[in-house]
Amino acid sequence: MIFASMRDCFSFVVLALAFGFTIPTANAAESNEKVYARVNAGWPDIIKIQEASYDKLAAGKYDQVIGEFDQYAQKNGHWTAYFSISNSTWTMFPEASFRWMKIAEQKSNQHPLVMLELAMHYMRQEDCIQANQAWTAVEKSGDLKEYLRYLAAYCHIKTGNDAQAIKLLEKPQGSSRKLGDTLAEIWDKPDSLARFSRQYQQLDQLNGPDLQQFVSALVVNSSNAAARKMLTEALLRLKKTALKDDPFNVQIQCMSSWFLVPEESSDDLYYKMSAQLGTTGTGKLGEIRKKKAGELKSALDKCGLLTDKGSMPVDSDVARLLLQKMIDLELATPEQLLLRFEPELKFRANSANGDFGALEILAALQVKAKDQKGLAVSDELGWKRYRSSRFASSRVLGAMLAQTPSAGTTVDKDKIVKLDPNTNALLMQAISDFPNEALLLSLQLKHQELDKKQRLDVLRRLVTAEYHLSSNAPRDIHFNRSVYDLLSALGEYQKAVKAQ
Repeated sequence: MIFASMRDCFSFVVLALAFGFTIPTANAAESNEKVYARVNAGWPDIIKIQEASYDKLAAGKYDQVIGEFDQYAQKNGHWTAYFSISNSTWTMFPEASFRWMKIAEQKSNQHPLVMLELAMHYMRQEDCIQANQAWTAVEKSGDLKEYLRYLAAYCHIKTGNDAQAIKLLEKPQGSSRKLGDTLAEIWDKPDSLARFSRQYQQLDQLNGPDLQQFVSALVVNSSNAAARKMLTEALLRLKKTALKDDPFNVQIQCMSSWFLVPEESSDDLYYKMSAQLGTTGTGKLGEIRKKKAGELKSALDKCGLLTDKGSMPVDSDVARLLLQKMIDLELATPEQLLLRFEPELKFRANSANGDFGALEILAALQVKAKDQKGLAVSDELGWKRYRSSRFASSRVLGAMLAQTPSAGTTVDKDKIVKLDPNTNALLMQAISDFPNEALLLSLQLKHQELDKKQRLDVLRRLVTAEYHLSSNAPRDIHFNRSVYDLLSALGEYQKAVKAQ
């Protein structure tokens, strides 16, 4: 994972040197130079397998792709082959990647670079015992440097081993961007193409809600040719098996021609035109947007969706995609969409069967339209009925806005800002319901008097939660927390430990 991925096939040697790793020979028979040479020599073959895998994955041949990587490593035989394919497929095939790295561990006699990758695999699985052992091996080798020390501290913080955590956090340096990117790779879901390929293998067995869910996921992620190819077949399967008047089938079949149209790359056109004409190409980009807007408007009118007299798509993921496209292409403003669809979304969210996706869309539009009063009602519903920690956090934060200091008022960031009894009770109820929600914990630290032990406990839970907040978190409509929130929380955690 540290060195490569299916999306970025760079030279292993360049990356290894860039990270500043040295490989002690105590655990390996080969010198650093020989290890690098072995990895680099095999890289062209791995890239060939990778490049050929995309069409195979698009055809649902997931198991075949895994088998070809296995065959390559078995034929090569050296541990660096397993290490390389594990690193290059982390984001595509996490389960297979872990298996390959375990083979590399055995064959390499626990080489430090292998243990580094295994440590992150174990973090992903929340196996702190194994993760700590792997990080210890890396530290003994001298390769636990820079932002990696932040990663190694995670399990110690989570399990209350404050002394070891502080040792790792004393002098961490390096890029916060690399820390954020690595955390995203650890916690994010596998690449969508690999996930779709596994489901596509069983396309003939998919029916009813499972098939609809697969089609919906493909629609939302149909930005590449492979996904569109699968979507074409899945739509045919749906048309064949769905009930005659099934609303989802009728709507999705009607919109299918638009979903299957490849996206034009505005960025590529922009740079090509800039190079050829010496201009920014703004006019051409404007033409592309106008064309796309016209295509979408025609499709929506034809299918009777999201128009003055049309309805919201029955599938919330599809509805969310189309609404966002309408906003991006300036077919409508969030305020206009909220005015048009608020009654329908409220009805769906409050219906007997429930529709959490509809509530998410409603809240997203309310956030964009700055409808704080409406958002408070949605947050209450999301918290109390759907038991969503994000909606509970938003509800509490909204209640605090009335106590926000007026513009120009100086506030001591280290001073506790006490809440009125009602708002404080709201915060305490939310924390009781969701004791590990990051934003609620940060609000508790800011607004409630805690003794040293209580403060450390809250900070430990906060830091653990912040480690999991990826910048790529899906549908996070209320908040966007960054790696700087984690670094800030870690700083407060260190202070609290030293104060004990």
